[in-house]
This record gives sequence, C-alpha cells and structure tokens, in this order.
Amino acid sequence: MIRYRALILFLLALMGFSAVSSYATAIDSHSESVRITTSRINQDFASKIFTVMVSSQGFNGSSNTLNLEVSQGDQVEITFIYDSTVNTAHQIQIEGYNIKTSIIDKKNTASKIQFVAGQVGTFLIHCIIPCVGMENLQNAWLIVQQSAGIAIGTMVSLRNLNVTGSELNIVARVTDRAGNPIGGLLVNFYVSTDFGMMNIGNNVTDTDGVARFDYPLASIRNMTVQAFFPGSGIYQSGNATALLTPSNSGTILVLVGGQTNNPPGGEGSFFDTRLVGVSPEVSVILATLVVVAVLCVWSTYAYVISLVLKIKRESSKNKRGS
Repeated sequence: MIRYRALILFLLALMGFSAVSSYATAIDSHSESVRITTSRINQDFASKIFTVMVSSQGFNGSSNTLNLEVSQGDQVEITFIYDSTVNTAHQIQIEGYNIKTSIIDKKNTASKIQFVAGQVGTFLIHCIIPCVGMENLQNAWLIVQQSAGIAIGTMVSLRNLNVTGSELNIVARVTDRAGNPIGGLLVNFYVSTDFGMMNIGNNVTDTDGVARFDYPLASIRNMTVQAFFPGSGIYQSGNATALLTPSNSGTILVLVGGQTNNPPGGEGSFFDTRLVGVSPEVSVILATLVVVAVLCVWSTYAYVISLVLKIKRESSKNKRGS
C-alpha cells in the first residue's frame, strides 16, 4: 500500500512539474539554417533564438537567401559565429534596427545581439566592413510579422540633454510598461520656437531602446525638447518632454512632461531647413519668396474673379438695352 501511495505521489509530482513548466523547445529547418526556438506557452510573445555561421562563403556557408522570421514583440537573440578559413574579419548589421555586432574574427569568434522586435517589416542583415567574400554576406533578412489583437503600452523618456559647443545632444529611450527596451522603433524629435514646435529629425532605437539625435543650435536659450514615438503595430504611441534651461555653470535639464498620445506640435509643426544644409539667411529668403508667390496667386485669382463679374454686369446691361 505504501508503495502504491509513493507511486501515485510521484506521478502527481511529474504532472505538476509539467503544468508549471512554461517553455517548449523545437528545432525547425528553414532557409538552409537550423533554428532553435524557445517559446513561452500561454503568453503573448516568444523568445526566438538563432545561431548563424559567418564565413567568406556566406551565412551558414552559402550565399543563398537566409530568412530569420519572428513576430512583433518577440525577444530575439542572434549569435553570429566566425566560421571562415580565410583570415578576414566581419561585422554584421541589421538595417532599420540600429543594431550591429562587434567585429568577429579568429580571436573574437562570436558576437550575440539581443533585442525586442519592435518594427514590422523585412530588414537586411549583412556585413558592413570590407572583407573577403563580402558579396556573399548581403542576402540575409530579419522578417518581423505583425502580431494581431495585441496592444502594448510604451514608456518614452528623455534620458539626457547636453550642449556640446553649439550642438544639442538628445538621448531618448523607449520601453514597454515592464521596462523592457524595444529596438527598431522610429522616434521623432522636436524643439520649441517662437512659431511653435519644430520637427528637427528622427532616429531608430537600438538594442537598449535608445535613440540619439544631435541638433545644431542657432543660440543657447530656454527650449522645450520633446521625443515622440507615433506608435507602430502593437506598440502604442507616447512622448516625453523636457525643458532645457541655460545657466552660468552649464545647462540644466528639468523634466516637465510624461507619456501622452499626442504628437508634439500637432499639425502646426514644421521642419528646420538647416538640417538639409540651408542657412538661416537663405531660409528667410525662401520664406519671403513663398509668401510673395502665394500673394501673387491670390491676386491673380481675385483679378480673374473681378473680370468675370465685370463681364456678367456688361452682359446684363446689354440684355436690358436690347
């Protein structure tokens, strides 16, 4: 009887362990690669783990297309392993995700990157430094599929504001509500002007969820700085606001806002032409020409209307005279 009870308790323990365990592992052959996928059961997202061999012959020894498929929101881990008989170095980058490996060679044979797949789409994975067989390392792709029926809130924060010389250095970070950094998200940056909020550019978050932007200042002054993430797929929009205040000892960063769902500046925002190489003097001239052109168009329009009305009046007089 005691043996039977021990057997029953042992079986129950095994069943309990199986119920508690939240991971399942599978091996899936895809596009000439072996993909080991560890998925969380009964959860919205998975951990996708890939190992890719890098050589002068290509990824996994071939120049054929290599696809790494994930879903938006997945935690992605890719380990690139140096596997070349030729003495040459490689550095791999994921375009559109602001992510790249360290340099791998015979001394440093592996580099691992980890990130949350935030941006949906197809992104090129390729070697970015001159190397033997570089032409064979241009045909791998990260494919991020849209996840349906999921909405994830984001936290946007301005981590740092510094003025170096006449340049404003902005550092923003995007995470989910649990604090996990999200890579591949496009963050827009704005600064305040006398005419409202002005869009100064954008950048993509890296593996730490960080997007950086350097902005040339015309003058050091009180300025509101905003980082805005407009939302992408399952990730909801958000922004952060900070006040840059000059002082005798340097600059002071004072946080004055938090996460909202409204883009800074709204429909009245405009772009700084200095960022495309147009000087402030030329900008004033261009603005003046635009105003003159608009006035000319409206003047012509008014003149044509007046002529039409005059013709109608003359036509009415002629009819009454006849």
